Amino acid sequence: MAICGIDGEKIPMMDTKRKLKSGEAICSNHWKTAGFTLTDRPKDYTLNDVEARLNALVKELDGGNELSKSDSKALGYLASKHLSKLSPDALDAAKHISADLAGNGLIKAGMTLSMTNAADQVKVSYLSALVEQNWIIMQQNQEIIDLMKKDK
Repeated sequence: MAICGIDGEKIPMMDTKRKLKSGEAICSNHWKTAGFTLTDRPKDYTLNDVEARLNALVKELDGGNELSKSDSKALGYLASKHLSKLSPDALDAAKHISADLAGNGLIKAGMTLSMTNAADQVKVSYLSALVEQNWIIMQQNQEIIDLMKKDK
């Protein structure tokens, strides 16, 4: 029987065991609470990634905000991109972007399974890389804003 890396509880036999990149297992409750979906692969994440997403959600809830299911998923996704410190305006825009991208994950998986021609798959891969670069730029911009505010 596997042990959940978050709380050390035994993962029931009926629960799908998700083994992370770092080797730990995680229960479906923590996986879903952190905002992961069916298109997310546990092998792509470490225990620290999952804990960061959960901590970002807890911090948001401690601020007195009641989160919807879609908000918790979006915040979890943004935490995985290290964007949990965005300003409220940017956070709302990023939530919309992450929700749109979640739907695109299924389309991308469908393209792979349907044996779409290689040229189309390469285009989608390049576009996915550009999206990831944009997340990095957003994170760096937020760090610059935070440093500028600190200098005032």
